[in-house]
Amino acid sequence: MKYVFSNYTASGVALGGIGAGSVEVRADGLLHDWLIFNNGVWTTLEKYRQFYPLDERGFFLAVRAESGGRVAVRMLQSRGYILGGDPYKAPWLKPVKAVEYSGEPPLAKLKYIDDLPLEISAEFLSPFIPGDLKSSSTPTVIIRIVVRNTSSSAVKAAVMAGLRAPFKRAAAKADGGIVTVKGLGEPDESPLRDGSMALAIRGGATSFAVVRAPGYEEYGFQRYEQTLEMLMAWINFRREGRLQGPSAGEGQGLWALAAASAELGPGEAKAIDVILAWYFPNHYDQFGERLGHYYENFFADAHAVAEHVLRNFDYLYGETVKFHDALYGLEGLDSWVADLVASQLTTLVKATWLTKDGRFALWEGLGDKYYGGPSLNAFNTTDVIFYAFPTLLSLFPELAAKYLIQHAAH
Repeated sequence: MKYVFSNYTASGVALGGIGAGSVEVRADGLLHDWLIFNNGVWTTLEKYRQFYPLDERGFFLAVRAESGGRVAVRMLQSRGYILGGDPYKAPWLKPVKAVEYSGEPPLAKLKYIDDLPLEISAEFLSPFIPGDLKSSSTPTVIIRIVVRNTSSSAVKAAVMAGLRAPFKRAAAKADGGIVTVKGLGEPDESPLRDGSMALAIRGGATSFAVVRAPGYEEYGFQRYEQTLEMLMAWINFRREGRLQGPSAGEGQGLWALAAASAELGPGEAKAIDVILAWYFPNHYDQFGERLGHYYENFFADAHAVAEHVLRNFDYLYGETVKFHDALYGLEGLDSWVADLVASQLTTLVKATWLTKDGRFALWEGLGDKYYGGPSLNAFNTTDVIFYAFPTLLSLFPELAAKYLIQHAAH
């Protein structure tokens, strides 16, 4: 058998709101470095700097294509059988053959390559709208997946998304086109306390499910009895292009699942949008002060965030893409120059705090749990913050004003 392997970088485009925490979509198609939980190198609490409730196995995307009596299911990733098939129980559940990745902050473009009657591409982004701090601090990731029929026959296409609950115990429920996951029994000091996540999908006929599959992210279907509900969800998706099963659940090892399907004529394309939202207000600093997040002023939980994104999707998605296109579409500007400028935008997502009362802080640098770097660095150092000032004044002057007021007060 012939295989082609290409190395990919250990970084990607940071997604999330300003001061809301972030995740990175990388060239393998997976979400890495989850810093949305008041955790990891993003926090000043030493106790939680090695705390990562989710990793790249905590979220997945998949596609189904049916044409001429043949059905294929592919994971939209390039990482072997991670969260995927089992040679004995689900050999048909495989990753795509290759992923082409273009990182162009504030978004990433991915193209998935396989022998399917579909052309599959995706845009990963979070709202980044100059002058609109509320929208640009929204704790969400938007994934627009476009499937296009490249064959001469009709194709039944479907997309499935899955999110693992980051809590030891959780309750999950599908309601109003959104699956919301909330923690149960988190201790008062936990960065997950009073937190929630939500998964939504739109475009085509939608279906949702909540399944219990402890250890699925670690062992796939090897622990058969524990992951049977997940296996059945995959089987139903393969068979019908939709999900069946309970719409609510409680306990350990919960997964929220969402799917959307559509029939495409020859040459026809369809956009299916996946929305990932979070809400983790229990943000404390090393001095014991509860700082919270700016997004708490606008939302009560992750379900409310997802509702807001669905309701205002055209604006949030459209204005972010418009900003991207203005940066990367300048006539006479080489793409590498745009890359240099755009790469600095990720700092506003990856390395910022924006507290509930509106205080703004920028990390001087961030370490990495694998590759090192500063174990604990400084906030708003005079030299580094003024490196950022041209960007702040141009894009979010409100943040520049907040810093000047804070600096004058101290």
